[in-house]
Amino acid sequence: MSDGQRLRALEELVHFRRPIEELSVIIRSLPWDSDGPTIELTTEHVRRILRSFLQNERTADELEFWANCVESREDIWTGPLIRYIVYKLANPELEGTLTTDSATDFSQQLLAGGADLETTK
Repeated sequence: MSDGQRLRALEELVHFRRPIEELSVIIRSLPWDSDGPTIELTTEHVRRILRSFLQNERTADELEFWANCVESREDIWTGPLIRYIVYKLANPELEGTLTTDSATDFSQQLLAGGADLETTK
């Protein structure tokens, strides 16, 4: 797979543009490690995905799947707050199931730029 194809696949993932089943096939086709360029998962990506949950367009299970896919990729760059939120979404058994309250809280933290990161751990 070329770097261009890999980056397009990662774009599909960070934007969560496709159904779970399609994303699963795409992610499984990617090599685990890459020395090629990385892609950034931004605050806006995560806020948009949280908003889709809050508007009942995506389920908590779908966000968990998405977060697990993101978390497993070394070629997706994130900052500390996004990494923290992705971890929380990917691990509901340890961190609690995603609710409208927690999704709203995560979205507000992202909007504030992570000022509350230390107090929410």
